[in-house]
Amino acid sequence: MASADWFADGTNSTDMYSGEMYSLQYLQLIAQKSKSLADLLQSFTWLQDDLTFDETDTLRSLNRIAERDLQFTLDMARAPWVRDGLAGYEEDALGSLGRLFLSNPDLARQLLANTVHTPVWSSDIRVIGTLEDFAIHTDAQGHRTDRHHRLVSTPWFTDGLDPRERALVNALRLVGVNDHTVDIDLQINHNSLFDRLLEQQHTKSLTFSLPLTGPFRIWVFDDKPISEDLNILSTFAQGLRGAERIVNTPLPFNDLVILMTRGPTGDFGKDEPTSLTGLSGLWPQTVLVNQDGIIRIHETRTNLIYQIVASLYFDESAGPNYAYFDHPDPRARLLNPKWLARSAQEFINAFANDSQGSRSFADQNHEWETEARSKCAEEGQSNIYELSLQKSTVLYSRAEPLRHCADLYGRILLYRLFTTLGEERMSVAMRDLHVLAELDGGRKNAEGILTPSDKDIYHTFLRHSPPDLRDEVRHWYHHFHGGPFVHEAFQV
Repeated sequence: MASADWFADGTNSTDMYSGEMYSLQYLQLIAQKSKSLADLLQSFTWLQDDLTFDETDTLRSLNRIAERDLQFTLDMARAPWVRDGLAGYEEDALGSLGRLFLSNPDLARQLLANTVHTPVWSSDIRVIGTLEDFAIHTDAQGHRTDRHHRLVSTPWFTDGLDPRERALVNALRLVGVNDHTVDIDLQINHNSLFDRLLEQQHTKSLTFSLPLTGPFRIWVFDDKPISEDLNILSTFAQGLRGAERIVNTPLPFNDLVILMTRGPTGDFGKDEPTSLTGLSGLWPQTVLVNQDGIIRIHETRTNLIYQIVASLYFDESAGPNYAYFDHPDPRARLLNPKWLARSAQEFINAFANDSQGSRSFADQNHEWETEARSKCAEEGQSNIYELSLQKSTVLYSRAEPLRHCADLYGRILLYRLFTTLGEERMSVAMRDLHVLAELDGGRKNAEGILTPSDKDIYHTFLRHSPPDLRDEVRHWYHHFHGGPFVHEAFQV
């Protein structure tokens, strides 16, 4: 333990993000219960380097479970997906498995047995967190539902879960509480989508390889037969290749679970997934994206596939993305750039379209610029900085949300930077922005502003610009963003 990097450089009892002192305490308590378990844990590489808050919380969970059942805790720690390093969904799964064990030991043992020797597919591990969600699921009125019991008592669940069934359990996570077939003439609710999928479901899947992520699998589930000419699998694969290429970052999971639906989506209760789009006049919330790569898409909205894929890298809950228009301090609105997420999504979407030969990047940018001129510029809002200073969220004469104008200018800015820097430099910058946008915990920069601030984004592009291109980067940034920091001296 003394040789671990985080121990050798000194521990800090006030550092709640690394939790080093807390980790020492949990390791001590574990060692008192079982020296072999403590020795096993200290052999893991993720416990040797810098500790994260989630890793400290993992030690807390293991200690808590060891108090109830030491053998089960040893079995958990020996699982390959625990030993080889905890990705985000694996940390969540370990915590969920521990909590399930405290309430339902038999189910927890069954899930561990089903996942301890699984392949690398993310759904094999995410199913643990999904089962915990079902165990505590409530409807819109806060009443506990019986979905957990109905699921775990289904014959295909009780006889053990194969990879397809584990993916199906994750797809069921996006079924709304009020998802029923409705007889429009009689207004009668028939069997729920959840029950129909439990009894019979139709599946298609595709396995391929991504250059950075590696082996990848896409699952599609529906309660109706899936059309043979539906190109959803190949289209998602193309979108993933394009997004991974321009963001230059592997995905944090290696399979995608898609639930195809039709009709109203119903009420998703308190734990509603990220809504990518809500189209008035059509079925509400036609596309829903769970952060772990579980997607619900209406059968008529498959034209959004590339945009859905882009949101896996830049989603609206990752970091500060749109301006706080109702904040009393204009400085806060400017320095909390909430335009980035949607602009980055549309930029990645356009890049994927171009790389697949469906629509050229230049043509898509021309459409953005035309829309920005007609809806934003002629109203006197010609860049993101000017929009950030407005006290209203809407341009009154056209009822156009300010954030949509900021999004348009952001897309155009990213396109201009792409044409200036080239794909290689732009992809490295996008990777850095993706990392910045993912940071949790209210991380602040040297000026005390939540990251990524607009200045952080600007400096990211300058850092990846050769000296002979920095003036052009400043020009585009000044034209489409307009922030005062564009004129400040920059130190590499």
